[in-house]
Amino acid sequence: MITTLDGSGRVEVGIGRRSDGFTGSVEASVREPLSSNISGEAVELSPVPNIKQPAEAVRWIGENLGIDVTERYIVDKTKQGRIAYAIIGGKRYYSSQALVDFILSCNKTAVSTKPQATDPWAV
Repeated sequence: MITTLDGSGRVEVGIGRRSDGFTGSVEASVREPLSSNISGEAVELSPVPNIKQPAEAVRWIGENLGIDVTERYIVDKTKQGRIAYAIIGGKRYYSSQALVDFILSCNKTAVSTKPQATDPWAV
């Protein structure tokens, strides 16, 4: 069996040998899980705003961080001032650093539901 993965995320699987006349192939789109997207591969971050428009920011986040977000989400968070951007030629541009900073700012920490033991008589 021959398996290849090219840069476009397409997988081609061939079964058998071509000389036998018995071949088959399957093509499928593959989305790698987050763990394999970031393990071993460094994502280059730049403070330069070079990602044009929210649609391109959505694509960049999906491809480089493995996180699915919508264009509406990026626009809303931009309007709320949570994602830094620059206006160049009337278009919004984002930097990869600003997008990563935003995604990391979305982390939540666990909150304990147990009562705090500030009162010596608390149970």
